[in-house]
Amino acid sequence: MSIQSNMVDYELLVLTITENSLGERIEAYNKVVDIGVSINYVNMSRIDNGIVYNVAQPQGITEYKEFDINKKYRLSSPTFEIESINQGGRYTQLILKELII
Repeated sequence: MSIQSNMVDYELLVLTITENSLGERIEAYNKVVDIGVSINYVNMSRIDNGIVYNVAQPQGITEYKEFDINKKYRLSSPTFEIESINQGGRYTQLILKELII
């Protein structure tokens, strides 16, 4: 299958931090744009205290190129937090963490 046929639309959310009248920080994720992302799970082995764990790491690929490396992003429905962004090449590669909310 091609990458294009696996693309699913997600809302791209960016973390914005504001302060209320009392000076408390308020963190909220606001919608930036809808983007198409193809998400696959890559099996990896992790060793912790001599025990080998098999972990499924979600990774995504998209054509969207306007990420700011200094900001925190999420994809919604299901919710993924974007841990790493690689914008080199034709597609942007995303290392994701699935959030259970």
